[in-house]
Amino acid sequence: LYAEQYTNRILLGWEIPASWFQSLNPVYIILFAPLLAVLWQWLGKKKKDPSDVFKMGLGTAIMAIGFFVMIGASVERVSSITGKSSMMWLTIAIWFHTIGELAMSPVSLSYVTKVAPTRLVSTMMGLYFAVMGISEKIAGKVGEFAVNFGDRKMFTWVAVVSLVVGVILMIVTKPMRKLAHEDEAVV
Repeated sequence: LYAEQYTNRILLGWEIPASWFQSLNPVYIILFAPLLAVLWQWLGKKKKDPSDVFKMGLGTAIMAIGFFVMIGASVERVSSITGKSSMMWLTIAIWFHTIGELAMSPVSLSYVTKVAPTRLVSTMMGLYFAVMGISEKIAGKVGEFAVNFGDRKMFTWVAVVSLVVGVILMIVTKPMRKLAHEDEAVV
């Protein structure tokens, strides 16, 4: 909706369909997942691989940066004659969200199977996906709320909460590492 209603999508005289912005996430995943995998392997060989919880916190904090970028888009949109922001804001924000997702999503899936008792792994994975579904519903409600609250305030709120959660996860890394028996991790 932000791409459709609030983004200037004109490039070289042609209007880019708003739906095309949905393709940025999968394109970024294809381009950057191998690089992030190589980074984790390289850090592992140097015995500096961060723990799973730290990676999840880092991913959440990186996603927060994407929302801070969208605050800039909102500021530009409000001050613009057209009432729209440059598509570069959205392109950059989606990049940060994707990099954060790549640092968090595969690790969190693995973490659930690692810490769950063997007899409950399937149940815990089901619970993980149920929570993900609930979070999507909450995200939709947040989007509805943003219409009345204002996009800049909403982006600020989500950015700050995401950053705080990310930092908390990074802080509780050591106790969580002990619970998950992650002795080989550095942080």
